[in-house]
Amino acid sequence: MSYRAAISLEGCSGFEWNILECSDDEVEQLRAFVSLYKELRGVLHHGTVMHADFKDPALRGRGVVSDDGKRAVWVVATVTNLRDVLTERLRMPGLDPDCMYRVRLRDEVGEVRWGWNTPQWISAAQMDSFKVSGRLLNEIGLQVPPLWPLEAIVLEVEAL
Repeated sequence: MSYRAAISLEGCSGFEWNILECSDDEVEQLRAFVSLYKELRGVLHHGTVMHADFKDPALRGRGVVSDDGKRAVWVVATVTNLRDVLTERLRMPGLDPDCMYRVRLRDEVGEVRWGWNTPQWISAAQMDSFKVSGRLLNEIGLQVPPLWPLEAIVLEVEAL
């Protein structure tokens, strides 16, 4: 379900699913997702869509950046097995290079699984957030964790 929720942020937020058949845990996860969607919809509906430039055909990256470049939501997903153990970097175009940003890993979509070599920034993004310059996000990017097949992460990037 976490994959469906993350991917739905890229377009239609419908699940095509009879939620009356959901378990209590699934209903709670759906509630958390709906809250996240409501929080992010201003950017998702009115921002500019960006696509990550990954070499690995298993990776997909789609972001929506606000018109002023102060806020963004990125979804990075896998559609099959990654080709390489060391995954690529997600560069985030459209952000102000002279601005500092707070990056958070939004876990409201549910648990995400990845391999053993987790990038160091992940723990800070999971616990609360971390600060980084727009220039670093634009030019160097963040190393994507080695996501298992059909897994996705949601990143919120907001100017300080």
